[in-house]
Amino acid sequence: MTTTETGVERPANAITVRPFRLLWLNNICFFLVSNAQRFVFGWLVLDGLNRSESDQGVVVFTLGLPSALLVLQAGVWADRWDRRSMLIWTQVGGGAVMAVTALLIRADALSFNWVIVVTLLAGAASAIGQPVRSALIPALVHKDQLFSAIAINAVCRSRSATRNRGKPDCAVPIKSPTPRISRSVSAITKPSSLLRKVVSLRSPV
Repeated sequence: MTTTETGVERPANAITVRPFRLLWLNNICFFLVSNAQRFVFGWLVLDGLNRSESDQGVVVFTLGLPSALLVLQAGVWADRWDRRSMLIWTQVGGGAVMAVTALLIRADALSFNWVIVVTLLAGAASAIGQPVRSALIPALVHKDQLFSAIAINAVCRSRSATRNRGKPDCAVPIKSPTPRISRSVSAITKPSSLLRKVVSLRSPV
């Protein structure tokens, strides 16, 4: 608790709670990569495979399709299974999908059909992990800090979306998409170490 100038006590900011802070740092990386993937895969289809804009639209659609089909069920799974393990494995799975994509590009073996497959898998990993991120928040902070935690997490998500719209990857001319895909792998997998430190999943109330 902190005391204001008027002598009224109020709960400390949720960011001062170490388990929530680690989750929040992980969310920053996750949301940045998740929002950037639409531009990366769209640009890959247009410039990497020299396909049409219609094909680009199909790829972007397949990337978002798992969210429409899996988010509700993922919320049920988040209530039944260990949330920390579920979040770690979905994030590792997303990193593995991006790693396979980078290897296919490097081997010059990536086709449009492969892009459809990897976008579906990447979208599924993201869709399953999203409800868990919200479900973890009440378990990591005191009930008086819940509003602060939700607000901080919402700002993180909105700012990451704004940052990616400001400079879309599909507008940046580079010789190969592999470096962008490789950075996505790193951004997805490295923060998983933060999740392993979120040990306490019981409410501090």
